[in-house]
Amino acid sequence: MLSPKDKLRHSELINGFRVAEPKTELIAAATHTGFFIFSGVRRLSNHQGRLICIGNNSEPVLASINLWPAMYLFSITLILTLAAFPAHAQDWQPREEVKSYAITGRTGPELYASIGERGPQIGKIRTIALTNWSLKWRRDYQPDGNACVLKSAIPFLTISYSLPKPAEKLTGANAANWKTFSDGIAQHERAHGRDIITMVDEIIAATLSLREENDPGCKAIRAQVLQRVKAANEAYKAKSRAFDKAEMADGGNVQRLILALVNGR
Repeated sequence: MLSPKDKLRHSELINGFRVAEPKTELIAAATHTGFFIFSGVRRLSNHQGRLICIGNNSEPVLASINLWPAMYLFSITLILTLAAFPAHAQDWQPREEVKSYAITGRTGPELYASIGERGPQIGKIRTIALTNWSLKWRRDYQPDGNACVLKSAIPFLTISYSLPKPAEKLTGANAANWKTFSDGIAQHERAHGRDIITMVDEIIAATLSLREENDPGCKAIRAQVLQRVKAANEAYKAKSRAFDKAEMADGGNVQRLILALVNGR
């Protein structure tokens, strides 16, 4: 927990990052990735790259549904004074957790409709699943003659997956269809988690042992570290967008999972 004194030492937020002045920073980041929901449907079909939603009267009630993710990412650097120890990419472990939200129904359309009503929100948008992550850093900058060296960089990463879970026990074909759907959605979200872990390893590789000459006060080196953190962050976001685009494209994995659940096959 930050003391009132630490809180007063926070600097301005610049381009989504806070530039911290103490020798050790704590960087927190979070991302949310989800899928648009459409509810009140009996059947979905795919036609020329569009999902056609069939209502209870067997007539198309929604001509086109875009299965693009709602993605937001922000990174905030805070200040925390902690002891620092040498760290390399293989020396740390992320913390991963699953937070289930309850849905009602027994059939595919009922379960999917409940997701539309109860799924986690990003703004006003309901999603099927959501990946949140927080990243904190313990860094040790040390003067070395007239230079400054980043001696250690220890990440503390927590990844949280919000996934739907039926409140009632399913049986037969409904249970099998749900398992296929839920396993596929969980695999999609965990792929995002693996990319986040890779990003953290890349940040360590790009910043650990970084040396800045003519910086005995260890101030200029922080800008160099921040530049590398932001570059890794941008690379992760681009990779995440490309992955979601492929997964939710016509015939993509997520689209097929939704169609199979709602249509019962």
